[in-house]
Amino acid sequence: MAVYNAREKAEKTYRLAAAAEELFLAGKIHDAHRKAKKAKRFCPSLPGVDNALTVYEVRVRVAARGGNGGWRAILGIGPGAAVAAAAAMHDTV
Repeated sequence: MAVYNAREKAEKTYRLAAAAEELFLAGKIHDAHRKAKKAKRFCPSLPGVDNALTVYEVRVRVAARGGNGGWRAILGIGPGAAVAAAAAMHDTV
């Protein structure tokens, strides 16, 4: 395993994040997701990497379902989840 100083680590992380964005824009969602995860492992505090990972994760799930299922199905949320959460919140108050 290579040893990096802080500057080299920051530069490598930035390159990984930039490559992930380029792959995403090119429609290579799985590759973008993989690069963004690598950037997150390399530097967890990288600004915006969590947001990018969330977007890529959703897009990977959409692709896995062939673009079908609606946003609730893609995120694994049942149709009554919002109502149940509101009822639970009301019961605790």
